[in-house]
Amino acid sequence: MENKQINELEKLELEKNKLLLSAENVIGFTSTITFLSSVLGAAFVECSDLVKAVFIVSGTTIFVTGISFALKIEQKAGYYKCSKCEHTYVPEKYSKVFFAPHMGKTRYMGCPECGEKSWQKKVLIKKQK
Repeated sequence: MENKQINELEKLELEKNKLLLSAENVIGFTSTITFLSSVLGAAFVECSDLVKAVFIVSGTTIFVTGISFALKIEQKAGYYKCSKCEHTYVPEKYSKVFFAPHMGKTRYMGCPECGEKSWQKKVLIKKQK
């Protein structure tokens, strides 16, 4: 019975993390499109310099805010798995994720368990041992 409950909890966690990471993608995509649209609008639409500045500042504000929220979701949803020791963890600080080079959902970070830096892939659930 206990295994059934664990499997059910893992399934719920998997669905929650998938939903959050999908929301992250939507937020990131929407804020990027808004930014690009506002910059291109400012560049190609005939209007005063003040209106162009408002377009650019508004688009940049939306972009920075959206990407910040998306990155916070990426930090908290799911886990990162160390490629050296296979430890899975959630980075305790936002700055660890923010400043880490990345390719998609894989980031180059230091593992809190082994202390080694490596490319750590995002995984959706933490397997029970």
